[in-house]
Order: sequence, then C-alpha cells, then structure tokens
Amino acid sequence: MKRLNAVAITLVLAAPLAAGAHAATLTKEAHDLEKNRISSDYRAGKASCDSLAGDARDVCMARIEGKKDVAEAELEARIKPGAKTQYDLAIAKAEADYAVEKEQCNSQAGDAKDQCLRSAKDALESARASAKIQLGHESD
Repeated sequence: MKRLNAVAITLVLAAPLAAGAHAATLTKEAHDLEKNRISSDYRAGKASCDSLAGDARDVCMARIEGKKDVAEAELEARIKPGAKTQYDLAIAKAEADYAVEKEQCNSQAGDAKDQCLRSAKDALESARASAKIQLGHESD
C-alpha cells in the first residue's frame, strides 16, 4: 500500500513537468490550429456583437477582443513557458478586464462615470504592479 501511495505521489508531482515539456514541444500544425481556433472564436463572437447597438455592442466587442488577446497570450505561455510569458498573460488579462470595465462605465454619466473610470484604472494599475512583482520574483 505504501508503494502504491509513493507511485501516486510521484505521478501527481511529475504530471505538471510532463505537461510543461509537452507544451514546449507543441507542433507547428497544433500551434496553427490553435491560432485558427482563436480567430474563428473571435469572428463568431464579433458576429454575435453585431446584433447589439450602442453601449451594449461596445461592451460585447471589448469582451470579445479581450478574450482573443488572452487566448493568444495563453497560447504563447504554453509554447514558451516562463516568467515573461506569464507576465504577458497577466497583463493581457488585466487589459481585457479594463477595456470591458471602461466600456461599462460609458453607460453612466457625471461623477458616477468618473468614479467608475478611476476605479477601473486603479484595478488595471494594481494588476500591472502585481504582474511586475511576480515577474521579478520568478526571474530571480
């Protein structure tokens, strides 16, 4: 029984390493397929936004464009695992969130809109700072 537990623990600990090695050896064909999937998802999302109007359309488009940017950053992080690609991924996520929040703020007016925009900008700057700190820790 102890041997079985030791084997199970070894497999659990080795799985992320194997996944990282597999991700780094992603074939050009697999990479191209994933890029095509991202583009296809973007076009489909964009088409669904076309039926909307005004602020709702702008929010929808910001969401779709953010998903595309994050998916591309995730693909890059899978191909080249490391601190820099993880930083780029964190920034892509933060900027995608900011773009959506900024568009949502446009439905407000006056001080409420200004406060909303400040809050969105603060969240973006906080996420950027966190990503930069994480980058510094991982590159040591």
